[in-house]
Amino acid sequence: MTMIARDMLVGNPRLAALDWGEEALGHNAILGGFQGQRQWTDHCPNGDFMEAMLNSSFDWNGIRPPFIFATENDSLNGASMLFGHLLTNTAQVFADVRTYWSPAAVKRVTGYELNGPAAGGLIHLINSGAATLDATGQMEKDGVPAMKPFWDITEPDVQKCLQATTWYPARTEYFRGGGFSSGFLTRGGMPVTMCRLNLVKGLGPVLQLAEGWTVDLPANVHELLNERTDQPGRRTGSRRV
Repeated sequence: MTMIARDMLVGNPRLAALDWGEEALGHNAILGGFQGQRQWTDHCPNGDFMEAMLNSSFDWNGIRPPFIFATENDSLNGASMLFGHLLTNTAQVFADVRTYWSPAAVKRVTGYELNGPAAGGLIHLINSGAATLDATGQMEKDGVPAMKPFWDITEPDVQKCLQATTWYPARTEYFRGGGFSSGFLTRGGMPVTMCRLNLVKGLGPVLQLAEGWTVDLPANVHELLNERTDQPGRRTGSRRV
């Protein structure tokens, strides 16, 4: 699936040798996406591995520019990702805003008192699929976690991102065709910008922006909050707070 999507985006000269000349050219695409749930995934494996690897700045051929590839047929989120990529030259994260954890809620559930950048609460981003492995926070710039343009990424950076990622099997009651979802926890201290393009009736396109930081939590606190939303191996894999 990953290689097919890649060939559709940018082409593959090997297809010309098989007498598929038009297909060998690809679509010269700057943005792609995958329908997925559930028209596809009731019958075939999910697209999580495909989406994660295409959105990452590396694959089996080495370091390369990331593809911008949205999941769940979300063209507006794909457009948001494209904006971010064109502005920063870095990979982009597709994520669901699953939960806002207020300081009082975190204290009630875990007994932990949030502090520092998290003193006002947490937005829990969690999703499988298009969560680029660049977002593990394992790369650094000026000594702090960062997502870097592909030309600044090194082989040690790639290995750290891969080592920080677990590929969980899909839960078959949701993905009956099976598949794998990426799972990782982003390092704290990385500045991030959230972006979402919406179509508002009577107004038109509206762009939402929110700035913040990733934060580190004690392992037991993260586990409690994480399992309130989803457990490893279920429909979503990439876990970030």
